[in-house]
Amino acid sequence: MDAASTEECCRYEVQELVGETRLQEMAQMLPSHTDCFESMVLANRSLCTEAHAQIQDVINVRLALPPGQSYSAGDVLVVWPRADPELVRRFVVETLDLSLQKRVRIVLAKDGVGGSNAPSPFPDMPLSMEEIFSAYLDISAVPTRHFFHVLSLHTDHELHKQKLTEFASRTVEAKDALYEYCKSERRS
Repeated sequence: MDAASTEECCRYEVQELVGETRLQEMAQMLPSHTDCFESMVLANRSLCTEAHAQIQDVINVRLALPPGQSYSAGDVLVVWPRADPELVRRFVVETLDLSLQKRVRIVLAKDGVGGSNAPSPFPDMPLSMEEIFSAYLDISAVPTRHFFHVLSLHTDHELHKQKLTEFASRTVEAKDALYEYCKSERRS
């Protein structure tokens, strides 16, 4: 892939860490969230009519608080979803052929899409493949047009390039084909 293609598609750079890593030092760099806790979802129901929910849904989620936890009016709740550990393991180990413990640093590309002033969702520290695909990247999401565009820049196989470029196109036919391939078939 040439430099122009890289600039056109890549928002982030992955810096591979070579040599031994100092795991204790890295563990100390991790943010400490002493007020975090896991919770079970007791209820998850829509507050909208079915017709309105197709446009924009409002969900009432009820959580079971662990013993000793409480909340007050005005408290803020942040939900940090995590991917299924077995799905992450299969993706990293079997699909990418990497170790779950391999550590990399993900930084904003200097000349990539989005400019260098955009905030990064990745912390400024080394992350393991397991951390990246468990907490930062959604490997079960339905692929977007941009995803197919980026893939088309990374293949030399003419038929693959043609199909990926078609999915990335903005034409009505391409949107229909993308919908049929990804959303109707429930592919991720």
